[in-house]
Amino acid sequence: MSFNTGGVSPEFVQQMANNYQNGTVPEQGYDPQQSQQFLQQVPPEQFQQYATQAIQQVPPQEYSNHITPGVGGTNPLGGLGGGLLGQLAGGLLNSLTGGQGNTQQAANQIGLRTSDPNQMNEGDVAQMGRYAQQNNPGALGSTAAQYQNKPDVLQAVLGNRALTVALGGLAAAAMSGKIPGVTPRFGPAAH
Repeated sequence: MSFNTGGVSPEFVQQMANNYQNGTVPEQGYDPQQSQQFLQQVPPEQFQQYATQAIQQVPPQEYSNHITPGVGGTNPLGGLGGGLLGQLAGGLLNSLTGGQGNTQQAANQIGLRTSDPNQMNEGDVAQMGRYAQQNNPGALGSTAAQYQNKPDVLQAVLGNRALTVALGGLAAAAMSGKIPGVTPRFGPAAH
């Protein structure tokens, strides 16, 4: 069997699908380069769907520990830089408000210091992430889909468990022919 997966090995896709179907989440995740090549083939709406489902499977305390700066000595959002952090904050806030522009009301409801994404720090973005995971996981899925080709942002926003589960779900869907453009092919590998 070969796959139209942009150069990703069929064994890698099969491994992700098998792990997903068995409920196994590899602690270290999957090979970043192969994962990124695979994700580049997935339509954003498909990725959004699977990311949303995956983030709902992560226990709230685990997600909070992942995204909160300083917990466990980590700060996944800290490496993004101010400009990218502001873009991420704006995208997440927009997803949380449904694009309605009620940013001040949303900021107050969530408990943010400011409603201006360019003034938000890692703590504000983490607070939005925690709020979204528990109250509007679709907002996290939508935001993740905006950064589908930026692995550092995906890892920061979703965390290892959600990203690994999303990849596994997408691989299983690809194996069953449910993702347009990422479908199994039988016979010799296409070159």
